[in-house]
Amino acid sequence: MASREDTLNRDPISDEPGAHPIGTGIGAGGGAITGAALGLAGGPIGVAVGTVIGAVVGGLAGKGAAEAVNPTAEDAYWRDAYVGEPYYTDGVGYDEYAPAYRAGYEGYLARRHTDFDAYDADMGANWDSRRGSSRLSWDEARPATRAAWERAQRQYPMDL
Repeated sequence: MASREDTLNRDPISDEPGAHPIGTGIGAGGGAITGAALGLAGGPIGVAVGTVIGAVVGGLAGKGAAEAVNPTAEDAYWRDAYVGEPYYTDGVGYDEYAPAYRAGYEGYLARRHTDFDAYDADMGANWDSRRGSSRLSWDEARPATRAAWERAQRQYPMDL
């Protein structure tokens, strides 16, 4: 059973809550590529400087995008709300549904310019690697994942 402490996304160095290494890394990678391309006009030094500046700016943007969906708040919401959902099965605990909710709001963050149905097959194909100890099949997890995606879409509208 995951503790509430496990959902704080602690920074591995400072132990502060709210670390988003994936979002930061994705942003840094994209920013570095963009910065390098823009620095081409300045020759090798321009590429190097552009890469560094792009990585820093991109990393900060990526961290900001990752923070746009608050996993701690989402976990707290779903922990309280899941038993009232139409797909809830009596006797199935929150820990069985938690990976599905996480897949939903993280999926929305990654694919916010598409709808759930466009990404459903990909999420289903990746369910076995994301589900942890959950015994839910993808067919059982899908409604919870959709619910979390749609809640994130309403709670965290993004036009990035």
